[in-house]
This record gives sequence, C-alpha cells and structure tokens, in this order.
Amino acid sequence: MKRTLFFALTSLALVGMACAQPPNMTPEMRKRMEAWTKFRDQHKNTQQLSGLVRGMARLQEEGKPLDAKQSKAVVAILEPLSKKPKLTQDDARKTQMALQKTLTAAQLNTISRARTQDRQRMGGGGGNSGGGGARPNGAPGGGNNRPGGAGGGQGRGMMDLDPAKLKDYNPFYTGAKPAASFLERGQNEFKQFLAELKKKAK
Repeated sequence: MKRTLFFALTSLALVGMACAQPPNMTPEMRKRMEAWTKFRDQHKNTQQLSGLVRGMARLQEEGKPLDAKQSKAVVAILEPLSKKPKLTQDDARKTQMALQKTLTAAQLNTISRARTQDRQRMGGGGGNSGGGGARPNGAPGGGNNRPGGAGGGQGRGMMDLDPAKLKDYNPFYTGAKPAASFLERGQNEFKQFLAELKKKAK
C-alpha cells in the first residue's frame, strides 16, 4: 500500500520549508514564519527521528520489510514513546540510535536513498533535517496539487498554530487529539503502522 505515513509527523518541524513565503507578507506573517524556523532549529533531533520512522514504514514498498524480530524490537521502542506527551531532544536522539540498531545495513541504505530522493523532489530542500523533505502530511515537494502542497489549506492550518506552545512536541504521542486535522490524520496513520508491526511481531 502506497503510504504518506504520518507524515504530518514532520509537518510542524518542517513548516518553514513546507510553507514557502508568499509575496507581500505582512509583518505578523513574517514574525510567525521566523518563529516556526526557530522551532524547527530547536527540534532537529525530532525531525531526524521522524524521518527515520517514515523511512522504516517505506521499507515494505522498497522490498526490504522489517521481519518479525525487528518488528517486535521496534514496537518495544515506539510504543512507550506513543504514551509520552513530550519528547525532549535527548530522548529523540536516543530513540533514533535505538531504532537504527534494529535495522540491517541494507535497510539503512535504502532509507538513506529514499530520503535523498525526497529532498531532490523538493528541489534539494531538507538539508540535514532528516525529515526527507516532507511537506505537510508527508507529500513530497514539487506538486501544488498534492496533499499538503504549498499554499494548501493544511499549510494555513499550521501557520495558525503557535510554535511557542509546542516545545518538546512529540509527533508520536497518541494519548490526545492533536490540535489540527492534518496532525490527527498523521496520528491515525502512525497508529496503523504500529498495529501492523505488532501483528507482524506475533
């Protein structure tokens, strides 16, 4: 099944790239964009972790799916994370390292290639963010008609959120309804991914 998995997960972290600056920005809009850029810079480990998990979800499509043992190990890492309202940068870094240890060299290379391709699709964006150049809801860049393309309603929804209230935001938390509909879709897709891993781990 072709996925756009959660990838509202990185929507908040990558909002500075997802929402291209429109012409004739008001001072208020410019201030909000600067706030989101600061947020993104302060949550780089969360971006990298989200990019890794997104890549893991894509392994099935790439012909290198997680086996039962790997799935069990990944569930043991991600399920506790889904119950934590907050995610510090130190915890994000440690979680990323733990997940990487569950993967083979071939799987890690596949994820790396996929993330590079995503960045290339959006014109080289993404830098070292680890987010794979995702736009809101995980759609690759380069197509305004794709879900979450620049200028869409989801982008405006993000800009209505206050990044100052999202310190240590945990995109994997499933214990409460997210503040925006595109994040709720991402949450549901993450739940589905986790359920699939649990099924495979049995």
